[in-house]
Amino acid sequence: MSDEARLPDPSPLIPHLPPDSAVIVRHRDAGAAADMARSLAWAARPFGITVLLSAATPPARLDADGIHIPEAALGNWRARDFRRLRPALVTASAHGARTVLRARRLGVDAVLLSPVFPTQSHQHERALGVMRFAAICRNANLPVIGLGGISAGRIRRVLRAGAAGVAGIGLFTSRAC
Repeated sequence: MSDEARLPDPSPLIPHLPPDSAVIVRHRDAGAAADMARSLAWAARPFGITVLLSAATPPARLDADGIHIPEAALGNWRARDFRRLRPALVTASAHGARTVLRARRLGVDAVLLSPVFPTQSHQHERALGVMRFAAICRNANLPVIGLGGISAGRIRRVLRAGAAGVAGIGLFTSRAC
């Protein structure tokens, strides 16, 4: 997951990610995000990496493999937007069980549930913790990706709690590796 301050350019990571991984491009400027997603999609394709564009509103056209919808923007999207854009994958962020249910009803393929642990990205949010995260995973009825405060030493705990995978920012920066 890109981050303007902590991981502005995820392209050097692409060759090191496992196949079937995804990179989510986030940027405050929608044009800059679309440009980065387009560039990364070309670089990622030979490695079997999916590139998702984080978008608060449906773009006119999709220059990435898929879409990531921020939790606060779920109300801006409709199932017809997915049919028009034809994304290979749609994910949404969620911070609790209600949002997971809302995303499932919208028709997303997976949710990124956070923060599992305390994290720099959400310093003022209470972490879910492994037990609450596991309970939400059990009732989600769609794949849940753990995000937030995940380090190499915590990956197994998150997967054992029911996550279909993990995502991160700090997990992939040189300080955390």
